[in-house]
Amino acid sequence: MPRQTKAPAKDPSVIAFPWLDPEWMEKADFFGSRIFDQISKAQVELLDKSETLFEDHLSFVRGRVHSDFECAKSLSEARDPVEVFQVMSAFWEKTFADYSASTETNGAKLREIVARCCENGMQIAETSGEAASSAEVALDKMMKPATKTD
Repeated sequence: MPRQTKAPAKDPSVIAFPWLDPEWMEKADFFGSRIFDQISKAQVELLDKSETLFEDHLSFVRGRVHSDFECAKSLSEARDPVEVFQVMSAFWEKTFADYSASTETNGAKLREIVARCCENGMQIAETSGEAASSAEVALDKMMKPATKTD
């Protein structure tokens, strides 16, 4: 009678850890790749938005420095105290308006950045949860004793 060979059953003593199982390794690579891609995308997005915010702030500072020099120029040309008071009043009014507008726009942009960071974090957490669930299923499969049907 010819000898029949059977496919070896997954024996926990042979495959003690899930990362030694090729099927699990393939899933781990898939999830690792997804998580890495999500983290990379989130970092690029954060850097882009931060760069935009920084450029906007530099533009604001350039405008304020220009306004400061214009005020100094106007003060040097003032001939009486009333004119000095008018120049200083206009300067402070514009300064407060500029800072108020800048604070509002930068606050809105920061809220948008934080919201996107939270969304990206949730996506990464969901993918990590899926990976952990997949690992749990793989471990359960490996630990179940092979059933024999004769």
